[in-house]
Amino acid sequence: HSFNETEHLLVIGDVMGHDSQAKFFAHTFVSYIRGLLLGYNQPPVTTTANAPSESTNKTTTNKTRTNKTETKQTFVASDLMAQLSNFVLTDHLAGQTLLTCQFIYINRDQIEIVSAGHPAPLLIDKSNKQISSLAVKGMALGLMPGQQYQSLTIRLSNQRLLCFTDGLFE
Repeated sequence: HSFNETEHLLVIGDVMGHDSQAKFFAHTFVSYIRGLLLGYNQPPVTTTANAPSESTNKTTTNKTRTNKTETKQTFVASDLMAQLSNFVLTDHLAGQTLLTCQFIYINRDQIEIVSAGHPAPLLIDKSNKQISSLAVKGMALGLMPGQQYQSLTIRLSNQRLLCFTDGLFE
């Protein structure tokens, strides 16, 4: 998902199963995440409402103009994951399966990662040929009310980030 030229969100999710039911739940979660993201894409807007004011002179109508500016919501990946977890917990249909998820939020030169039961991404350092697992973890979605998620922010320098699902091991 692209917010603008410098901000992007990569969503990796894994629904339990391999049949048409898993496909159905995957589409459900994608749609819900897209709906949550709609609020983050809206630029600040100014709305104008015209309302007639009361006047004793019936031949003249005075109108009052009201300007209201709404501000754009700031994106916080861990908050979005908490919203998704709450949806899975409270929605009867969504709660019928197990879902793991990972958000990778790219903002200019830094990457923020939030995980909900998903395998940790690997950091591949090309300069010293090292591979390390990033310490980002969180409970799978919908298991507890009020679940909060922590994020990990990194900057890549001559490195690559490898994100995957548990299907890599199956």
